[in-house]
Amino acid sequence: MATVLPKLSKVFVEKLVKEPIDGFVIKKGSEKGDNVAGDIFSIQVNTTSKKVINLVHKVLPSGNPMLKQYAIENRVFELEIHFYTTVADKVKELLASSSQQGSGLPIPRYFGGLCDEEDSYITLEDERPNGFRMSNKYRGYDLAEASIIMKELGRFHALTFFLIRQQGEQFFSSKPGLERYAKGFWNDSTDLDSAAVAQDLYGKSFHIAMKVIEEKIADPDLAAKVRSKIRDDSIGATVRETGRDRKSVV
Repeated sequence: MATVLPKLSKVFVEKLVKEPIDGFVIKKGSEKGDNVAGDIFSIQVNTTSKKVINLVHKVLPSGNPMLKQYAIENRVFELEIHFYTTVADKVKELLASSSQQGSGLPIPRYFGGLCDEEDSYITLEDERPNGFRMSNKYRGYDLAEASIIMKELGRFHALTFFLIRQQGEQFFSSKPGLERYAKGFWNDSTDLDSAAVAQDLYGKSFHIAMKVIEEKIADPDLAAKVRSKIRDDSIGATVRETGRDRKSVV
């Protein structure tokens, strides 16, 4: 089924960019197989002040009922909106007050969002005109690309760790929905299927990462050091029995 362009009004777009506009052009923003939990569109906005603002607008998937139900049940849009309206702002404030204030994080500007069972959306600045590109899910990343990603994730992880140390666990109760960041996306002990999927997924990912360190980076000592610091059962290296037979689902 072809992706249907959303019917956005001029008033709606003006509310997003918070200024009068002359017009806008909307087109498909991703290809089939890009592995995103929704339909993505690119919006080029021309303001009356002669600025061009490029937006990326994500809505619930229109041609895949199963994926749409997944996005609704797992509150995917709610998680993203809370990240950009709470977590990202706090991290930026922390970074601005630190010795690394000159080096920002690659977090796009947030323009608006809504979490609703039928009309969910999130709108961000489209960084592709600035030289960024979507990853190719079929080709994957080379070592240089993966290194950049891991470096930025490491910086972000360090900042959020310090943020929690500074503000305490009550940070997650400061706004409805943030508690899911503390619990984890699939960390629901009452749902055995989700727990098994997460256990197998993270376990396999960890062992693949260690293999890359050993063979591609050629540093088996580093891989051994990482393994010694992380308990196998803490990441779910294998799918374990939960009272009934189960096969790997990954």
